[in-house]
Amino acid sequence: MRGRSVLAPLLIAAGLWGCASPATAVAGAVAFPRPTGYVSDFAHLLDPASHAALEQRLAQYDRATGNQIAIAIFPDLGGAPIDDVAARLEEAWKVGRRGRDNGLLLVIGLNERQVRIEVGYGLEGKVADSDAGSIIRNVIRPAFQAGRYAEGLDGAITQLTGLIGGGPTGAAGAPSGGAGPPVRPASRGTGLLPLILFLAFVGLTVAVSRTQTRRCPRCRAVLQPGDRSDARVVGARAVRIWVCPRCGYQEKEFVSAGPGWAGPFWAGGGSGWGTGGFGGGGFGGFGGGASGGGGASGSW
Repeated sequence: MRGRSVLAPLLIAAGLWGCASPATAVAGAVAFPRPTGYVSDFAHLLDPASHAALEQRLAQYDRATGNQIAIAIFPDLGGAPIDDVAARLEEAWKVGRRGRDNGLLLVIGLNERQVRIEVGYGLEGKVADSDAGSIIRNVIRPAFQAGRYAEGLDGAITQLTGLIGGGPTGAAGAPSGGAGPPVRPASRGTGLLPLILFLAFVGLTVAVSRTQTRRCPRCRAVLQPGDRSDARVVGARAVRIWVCPRCGYQEKEFVSAGPGWAGPFWAGGGSGWGTGGFGGGGFGGFGGGASGGGGASGSW
């Protein structure tokens, strides 16, 4: 009973955070787009032939080894750190096999000129953070700086598959030999309390701040939130519009950046990310893997 009495207000506060979240107010359900395949080029960076070649290579590697490598190319990250984008994208897409977590995710933010290699739990023993960083510096960066994006990605895949090797094979997923993947923690329950405390603090802070009156700088009238149809999506950032009912003054509020960022926003075709190929080709998704935050980030 004591534990319940302590957690109850924290869970309520966390609920307030979810209710007060600008993401909910502006975009309704916030979600990443579905993967279009092993290579999801939302920025239309690759030419069709290069895209198809990379897609075929990664599909064949998955069929041959059971390991999954995915590439996600975004036109911009909306001001969010690429580490956060990659971690949340892995949570959404679940690259790798369930229980084996043998997935790798390459995330590219074109406008920010940033790249991240996110390594699944089951491959952390084969692709160290230093390995991922070296691939970014020595393979991806030189090629990207020269505008040879497909070459950089192909070279990175060569290096990564060389480090991983065969890995799990067949339907049963038996290892092909060598040391097994690092053991995942059996339970993360003890780590929930700090997270709940953090969410409670942030939630209460946001809830209080949102109760403060927003006034028009011209006539001092209370600003009213615009209709949902007034919402804008700029790159990966959602924008809320506040309107003065007295003089018509309008004010924009960017709401997707910061520690509560929950991934890029796509709303009713208004996004600058484009919709070509979303869900196209009937791609069935990945296998339910997870990442522990291993990998490396860099720029070019």
